[in-house]
Amino acid sequence: LRKAGNVTPLVSVEGSEIISDVRRGQKQVLSRTLEGLEACLRNKLLTGVCTSLCASNIDDLLTERWVDRLIEMGVMYMWYHTYRAVGPEPHPELCLTPEQQRRVRQFVVDTRATKPIAVVDAYYDGFRCVGTDDRLGGEIATRHLLDMGHRRIGFIGEPKGQFGFVASSLRERGFREAHKKAGCRVDESIVRHGAHIRSAAKHLAIDLLSLPDPVTAIVAYDTRFFENLPVTQIYKVSLDNALPFYNVHGGMQDNGSQLGPSRTLNAHGISNADWTITFGAD
Repeated sequence: LRKAGNVTPLVSVEGSEIISDVRRGQKQVLSRTLEGLEACLRNKLLTGVCTSLCASNIDDLLTERWVDRLIEMGVMYMWYHTYRAVGPEPHPELCLTPEQQRRVRQFVVDTRATKPIAVVDAYYDGFRCVGTDDRLGGEIATRHLLDMGHRRIGFIGEPKGQFGFVASSLRERGFREAHKKAGCRVDESIVRHGAHIRSAAKHLAIDLLSLPDPVTAIVAYDTRFFENLPVTQIYKVSLDNALPFYNVHGGMQDNGSQLGPSRTLNAHGISNADWTITFGAD
């Protein structure tokens, strides 16, 4: 990695030895993680430490003592995520309270002003880029279906509250606003909420389509990939200065962060092979 010269390892630390073992489901996770971190630093790699803050580790890893230890080791940056209760085995009890979330943001701001280390807040930092307007997107999709004559339009999203993705609530708001502007009532019996996993969404969709008076269309929070459609949804977009054609960089949520060319000299056009995963998260 040092010879490559353009790689920065981001090492995940989840808490104390006990907490790390529980979170990762293995033994001696913390000690082995720190050995890997020290190996990166020993070989003079620009290295960061990533943490998914939750109720079980916030008191250990959101502290000045932990920051000072990383600085003394030679870590150059920290990357904080906030735990979200999604996936096949969600744990709502690990989610931060609103007070703890405010505490995280205040800690990030204070640390940036007082410590010689870069701090990234993965959820609340604002970067110069183009973002998706989820409310408007939900409204446009629903308006299109209403214009086509659909009146039994179902909606599938996540439960409202701090444990769900904000985008789901915003798209549902757009769904409802489109109905209101069209003078149509939303049938609450065909608005469904479930966990952020494919099996749950599939179950809800089958349920809506199996009703005595089934829906004729469904607006869903998440998306699928179809190989025969040359389109994608990107949540955050930025451009570089590559020649002869600039590249498009974007976050694709569950498909990581990717970049691809804006144009190509290939007679067959831009293909999937032209896109590269640059980072394993969004």
